[in-house]
Amino acid sequence: MFRIGVIGCGWIVRLSHIPAILKTPEGIITAFYSRTPKSAKKTMKGYHRKVKRDLRKAEGYNDKVLLKQALKSKVYTNLEEFFNVIDGVDIATSPDTHMKYAKIAAEHGKSIMLEKPPSRTLLEVEDVYDYIKEVPLFMYTQRMYDNQVKIGRTIIDSGRLGKIKSFRGCLGNEFLLYVHNKEQFWNPKISGGGALLDLCPHVYSVFRNWFGLSYKFESVREIDIGTVMKTRKMFGQRNYAVEIDDKAIIDVKFSNFENGDITARFEGYWGNKELYPKDQTRGYYFRVEGDKAIMSFPYREHNMIYYKIENRNGILEKIPCGNKLFSTGEENVFRAFIKRQESKNAAWFAKEMMEILQGGYISHNLEQKELTRKEIYDFMHSFNEIENKGQRNNAVIETLFPIEKKDSEII
Repeated sequence: MFRIGVIGCGWIVRLSHIPAILKTPEGIITAFYSRTPKSAKKTMKGYHRKVKRDLRKAEGYNDKVLLKQALKSKVYTNLEEFFNVIDGVDIATSPDTHMKYAKIAAEHGKSIMLEKPPSRTLLEVEDVYDYIKEVPLFMYTQRMYDNQVKIGRTIIDSGRLGKIKSFRGCLGNEFLLYVHNKEQFWNPKISGGGALLDLCPHVYSVFRNWFGLSYKFESVREIDIGTVMKTRKMFGQRNYAVEIDDKAIIDVKFSNFENGDITARFEGYWGNKELYPKDQTRGYYFRVEGDKAIMSFPYREHNMIYYKIENRNGILEKIPCGNKLFSTGEENVFRAFIKRQESKNAAWFAKEMMEILQGGYISHNLEQKELTRKEIYDFMHSFNEIENKGQRNNAVIETLFPIEKKDSEII
């Protein structure tokens, strides 16, 4: 039995994390912690309802014992007591507190499941990196764990595409107004950014899954980072102007000793469905070009989902991979977490993700300048003269995302 404690009890836990945990054979939630106990109690009650449902259907003795233990889970308001009754922690708070709780979990020697993005700023990860690198850490970038994504890795490894020339990954959310009404998504003081930081962690994770560690991150440059809504409601008041990104496109260069450099394009969209390729399933698109063939995914035809491979002679091959998109990633990542398998995305993964994504915002701030890793750190460390870490991170955010109160406009 692997005992999971949940910190942060919002909608993502109720709709995604809990259903995934319930599908795993050995994991149960034993503790809930939230800054708002009311939310934690609501989430715990929902979990108990689902556990009771599964208990009625359970046939095996071990399954029944495990589910009965799950019904004993409690809400905690003391973190020390919380960490004493768990083996691993699922951190699903807003990004401004991710590293705070990750450090505490690491100090207690607990495995960590961390919602994306890792933090608001690269400095927040850097400040606690020596702690979190000592424990198993899994980013909840569940797409990379999906069985369908594994097929793409198999195709690339087979050499059928030839020498890799480029990668493109796109992730979109059609519900722009929903996102705008949820301040935790886009208020940079909470989230650290917009669509780039919210959606492109999944794009980065698929890239790393498909290409492994043989490709080294070299540089990043903004191609197009822009906003749809110029003024928003912030802190309960109207008419705040903030250039937060609803659309984000960056180019990332990776080098490989055998194959040379490739450019990976990361794209994230809130509500811009007209930008999605017409033959692709909404909101997701991945394309890898090699000198022998081009692979794209997902391609939907007759209620089936395929990988499409087109070689240089125009010959088309379609590899079927089910009729439902991305249905196994959530369960698979929690299975790996519970079994304490070697993480595909440990602390280095979280750090590099923030180097790239924050580098995209810095490039935008510097008029699309291409930035190396060293230049990204030079920019971040220019704030080190501010001794207080909280004030230092806020200064980074305020530089990248200026916020202005506009009294004259009504929205």
